[in-house]
Amino acid sequence: MVMLKVAPVEVYRNLHKKSPLGEPVYSVRSKASGLVNRHETHIALEDCVFRVGPKGRERVRSEKRKNVHAYVGGYVSPRPVSWYLERFDSVKVSYNPYEDEGFVTETGEPIKSAKAVLFGCGEGSREVRAILSKIRP
Repeated sequence: MVMLKVAPVEVYRNLHKKSPLGEPVYSVRSKASGLVNRHETHIALEDCVFRVGPKGRERVRSEKRKNVHAYVGGYVSPRPVSWYLERFDSVKVSYNPYEDEGFVTETGEPIKSAKAVLFGCGEGSREVRAILSKIRP
Protein backbone atom coordinates (compact mmCIF):
# COMPACT_ATOMS: atom_id res chain seq x y z
CA MET A 1 0.00 0.00 0.00
CA VAL A 2 1.44 3.35 -1.03
CA MET A 3 0.93 6.13 1.49
CA LEU A 4 -0.64 9.16 -0.18
CA LYS A 5 0.13 12.39 1.63
CA VAL A 6 -3.00 14.32 0.88
CA ALA A 7 -2.88 17.27 3.26
CA PRO A 8 -1.28 17.82 6.65
CA VAL A 9 -3.50 17.84 9.73
CA GLU A 10 -3.19 18.66 13.41
CA VAL A 11 -4.80 16.32 15.94
CA TYR A 12 -5.56 17.12 19.56
CA ARG A 13 -7.75 15.69 22.31
CA ASN A 14 -11.11 17.40 22.46
CA LEU A 15 -11.78 18.19 26.11
CA HIS A 16 -15.51 18.72 25.59
CA LYS A 17 -16.47 15.54 23.74
CA LYS A 18 -16.55 11.84 24.58
CA SER A 19 -17.85 8.95 22.51
CA PRO A 20 -21.04 7.15 23.56
CA LEU A 21 -18.71 4.50 25.08
CA GLY A 22 -16.86 7.12 27.13
CA GLU A 23 -13.75 7.08 24.93
CA PRO A 24 -11.76 10.26 24.29
CA VAL A 25 -12.54 12.09 21.07
CA TYR A 26 -9.80 13.67 18.97
CA SER A 27 -10.33 16.73 16.79
CA VAL A 28 -8.74 16.63 13.33
CA ARG A 29 -7.89 20.13 12.15
CA SER A 30 -6.70 21.05 8.65
CA LYS A 31 -3.29 22.67 8.83
CA ALA A 32 -4.10 24.77 5.76
CA SER A 33 -7.44 26.22 6.91
CA GLY A 34 -7.14 25.85 10.68
CA LEU A 35 -10.66 24.39 10.74
CA VAL A 36 -11.68 21.16 12.46
CA ASN A 37 -13.10 18.94 9.73
CA ARG A 38 -13.89 15.82 11.76
CA HIS A 39 -13.72 14.03 15.10
CA GLU A 40 -12.33 10.52 15.67
CA THR A 41 -11.94 8.08 18.55
CA HIS A 42 -9.21 6.12 16.72
CA ILE A 43 -6.86 7.59 14.14
CA ALA A 44 -3.31 7.00 12.90
CA LEU A 45 -0.98 9.70 11.57
CA GLU A 46 2.36 9.28 9.80
CA ASP A 47 5.40 11.58 9.55
CA CYS A 48 4.50 13.25 12.82
CA VAL A 49 5.73 16.19 14.85
CA PHE A 50 4.70 17.05 18.41
CA ARG A 51 3.97 20.73 19.00
CA VAL A 52 3.31 22.71 22.17
CA GLY A 53 2.67 26.45 22.13
CA PRO A 54 4.67 27.92 25.04
CA LYS A 55 2.33 30.89 25.52
CA GLY A 56 -0.69 28.60 25.67
CA ARG A 57 1.10 26.33 28.16
CA GLU A 58 1.90 29.31 30.38
CA ARG A 59 -1.71 30.51 30.17
CA VAL A 60 -2.91 27.06 31.32
CA ARG A 61 -0.51 27.21 34.26
CA SER A 62 -1.46 30.73 35.30
CA GLU A 63 -5.25 30.42 34.78
CA LYS A 64 -5.50 26.75 35.85
CA ARG A 65 -7.80 26.24 32.87
CA LYS A 66 -6.99 24.09 29.82
CA ASN A 67 -6.93 25.43 26.26
CA VAL A 68 -5.85 24.04 22.90
CA HIS A 69 -2.13 24.71 22.63
CA ALA A 70 -0.67 21.24 21.99
CA TYR A 71 -1.19 18.89 19.05
CA VAL A 72 0.39 16.24 16.85
CA GLY A 73 0.93 17.25 13.24
CA GLY A 74 1.13 14.73 10.43
CA TYR A 75 -0.71 12.98 7.61
CA VAL A 76 -3.79 10.81 8.18
CA SER A 77 -3.08 7.18 7.40
CA PRO A 78 -5.58 5.02 5.52
CA ARG A 79 -4.52 2.14 7.79
CA PRO A 80 -6.33 1.40 11.06
CA VAL A 81 -4.59 1.83 14.40
CA SER A 82 -4.63 -1.97 14.87
CA TRP A 83 -2.48 -2.47 11.74
CA TYR A 84 0.37 -0.57 13.39
CA LEU A 85 -0.05 -2.14 16.81
CA GLU A 86 0.18 -5.65 15.31
CA ARG A 87 3.41 -4.89 13.40
CA PHE A 88 5.53 -2.34 15.29
CA ASP A 89 6.81 -1.57 18.75
CA SER A 90 5.39 1.63 20.17
CA VAL A 91 5.84 3.85 23.21
CA LYS A 92 3.15 5.59 25.22
CA VAL A 93 3.19 9.37 24.81
CA SER A 94 1.58 12.00 27.01
CA TYR A 95 1.56 15.70 27.77
CA ASN A 96 0.65 17.36 31.05
CA PRO A 97 0.83 21.17 30.82
CA TYR A 98 1.29 21.46 34.60
CA GLU A 99 4.31 19.14 34.69
CA ASP A 100 5.86 18.96 31.21
CA GLU A 101 7.35 21.45 28.79
CA GLY A 102 6.28 19.26 25.87
CA PHE A 103 5.23 15.73 24.96
CA VAL A 104 7.11 12.94 26.76
CA THR A 105 7.39 9.17 26.49
CA GLU A 106 6.36 6.85 29.31
CA THR A 107 9.95 7.03 30.62
CA GLY A 108 9.79 10.83 30.78
CA GLU A 109 11.99 11.49 27.77
CA PRO A 110 10.98 14.43 25.56
CA ILE A 111 9.70 13.46 22.12
CA LYS A 112 9.63 15.83 19.13
CA SER A 113 8.78 13.54 16.21
CA ALA A 114 7.69 10.01 15.30
CA LYS A 115 7.20 7.89 12.20
CA ALA A 116 3.58 7.33 13.28
CA VAL A 117 1.28 8.31 16.14
CA LEU A 118 -1.71 6.20 17.12
CA PHE A 119 -4.67 7.77 18.93
CA GLY A 120 -7.20 5.67 20.85
CA CYS A 121 -5.06 2.78 22.09
CA GLY A 122 -5.01 0.81 25.32
CA GLU A 123 -7.63 0.35 28.01
CA GLY A 124 -10.62 2.55 27.35
CA SER A 125 -8.89 3.79 24.19
CA ARG A 126 -7.21 6.45 26.34
CA GLU A 127 -3.62 6.05 25.18
CA VAL A 128 -1.63 7.80 22.50
CA ARG A 129 1.30 5.74 21.22
CA ALA A 130 4.23 6.62 18.97
CA ILE A 131 6.19 4.43 16.58
CA LEU A 132 9.78 5.58 16.32
CA SER A 133 11.11 3.00 13.83
CA LYS A 134 10.70 3.09 10.06
CA ILE A 135 7.26 2.05 8.80
CA ARG A 136 7.44 -0.91 6.40
CA PRO A 137 4.42 -2.07 4.37
